[in-house]
Amino acid sequence: MKTTHKQNHAAPRIMGALALLVLAGCASVSPQHVNTDRMDYGQVIAESWKRQLLLNVVRLRYADAPVFLDVSSIINSYTVGGNASAGATFPSRTNPDVLQLGATGNWSNTPTVTYQPLMGDRFTRAMLQPIPPAAVFQLLQGGWSANLVFRTVVGSVNGLRNASVGVAADPGFDELNEALSRIQRAGEIGIRVEPRKDGGGVMAVLRRGSGSGLGEDSRRVRELLGLDEDVSEFEIAYGLVPRSRREVAMLSRSMMEIIAQLGFGIDLPAAHAAAGRVLPG
Repeated sequence: MKTTHKQNHAAPRIMGALALLVLAGCASVSPQHVNTDRMDYGQVIAESWKRQLLLNVVRLRYADAPVFLDVSSIINSYTVGGNASAGATFPSRTNPDVLQLGATGNWSNTPTVTYQPLMGDRFTRAMLQPIPPAAVFQLLQGGWSANLVFRTVVGSVNGLRNASVGVAADPGFDELNEALSRIQRAGEIGIRVEPRKDGGGVMAVLRRGSGSGLGEDSRRVRELLGLDEDVSEFEIAYGLVPRSRREVAMLSRSMMEIIAQLGFGIDLPAAHAAAGRVLPG
């Protein structure tokens, strides 16, 4: 009777161990990890991209070769698991133990980050090809400041030259920027796309404005660009010289030119400039 009594006490313990085994099999990864990791990885990638860009700006200022390394993919996998075991023995005088329990658990987080250098055709398309001139006016339409866009992206427009390699911009270019900025703030610049046989056909709309100030700015823009006075729509093309008085010819910069131009705005040690270690300008 004494042995049977101990067996009855062991049975609940065995059932508890089996319950632990079932719970271990139901363990899962919390969805909160998705929110945390997504924000953390995004922040790190953004910061590393800015640091890489700043480093390449300095490299080009020192006539060094830029290096771009893209993060092409991030794969993060989680593993959670566990196991439990239980055993029971009949009591005896030599071994009073009636129950044995054991449990193990494991957790792993294995991110895989893939880097890809920007080179070859990808480097040519991304860094050396000029930005399409139509994209310049589309940036204006999207709300980007005309002053910022023209000074950064445009090399020249209808013969008016922007600052380049330390050389100051033409006075007419700066005046054009200021007039376009005022017209843009009044919402008087628009973009319309009309397909042509040659694949082009982007038209810019420059309204005359309802106020006297805007009317004067609109007239001055046409005068600086050499457009007809009655022109309210003009075609945008890539080039140095327009083909007619109804066209705006623009030489836009590539990303490499923009980065190189930014390098002329950084402060340099006087000794480096005197020693000829940096590009003049």
